[in-house]
Amino acid sequence: MTESDPDATARRDLRRHRGFATFLLILMGGLMLGCYALPPGWPTDLLQSASKAGFVGGLADWFAVTALFRHPLGIPIPHTAIIPNQKERLGLALGRFVANHVITADEVSVLLGRLDVPGILARYLSDPESAKPAAVMLAGLLPRILATIEDGRARRVASRIIPRMLGGAGAGVVVARALRTLVEGTLSSRFLQRASLRLRR
Repeated sequence: MTESDPDATARRDLRRHRGFATFLLILMGGLMLGCYALPPGWPTDLLQSASKAGFVGGLADWFAVTALFRHPLGIPIPHTAIIPNQKERLGLALGRFVANHVITADEVSVLLGRLDVPGILARYLSDPESAKPAAVMLAGLLPRILATIEDGRARRVASRIIPRMLGGAGAGVVVARALRTLVEGTLSSRFLQRASLRLRR
């Protein structure tokens, strides 16, 4: 069974709006030409001016929107098909804008400050059904995590993130429960000793 198109509604709406816009453009062009057959006078001049403005404005809007995504009428006019030709540069510019004006370091710091990470971890680890799989997963990841500490980048990231995560009042309870689960689970005391020595270094 083939999956339904998730954009089917949007495509149908686009076809409807495009057809209506095309109808209005043709109507304005027909009115503009028909005005030349009407007797002269200010009503004819007014209708002709309005139809000319609508026809020319519609053509300008069509050309501007089309030039963003492709060459109008397939003609390789310079400075058209802007998005396909400049997508890498536009992507980099958008990324810089988001990094500098949308997701700033100050806003991320404020958001992290509002999160009660120790409380979240405490509630999660207080459930034995949740704590046991987490301990097993951490036991499998810990050797690789310790190996990456030798990388300077990992050390710098850890030095910034870990104090924020474990800075709350309930951090001791969280760490104690996690270590107790690890010790009672799959990690031996010998491995914990080796891990602590590596972390200390």
